[in-house]
Amino acid sequence: MIEAEQLTDPERKLWAHVLLQALADLGGHDSIARPARVWFVSKADSIGSFIWICHHLSMDPAAVRQRVLRDANQRLRESIAAQVQATNRAA
Repeated sequence: MIEAEQLTDPERKLWAHVLLQALADLGGHDSIARPARVWFVSKADSIGSFIWICHHLSMDPAAVRQRVLRDANQRLRESIAAQVQATNRAA
């Protein structure tokens, strides 16, 4: 998603790390994941928004959003399935 050669200046590195932190937050507790998900689906394009950062990093916001949310939903489904299996084994 973010290529090393894109990160040639400190500002781009900063915004790339903001995006990566938001990705990490999606996998956190609900109190962290929910605001991250809202940020990813926001239509805002002001400085610091998901759309603005994607444009700043020469990335297509719609494609990134689709991949991020698809991957996050897959991780959530896997986590729920694991919890169900653990519950079934304990019963």
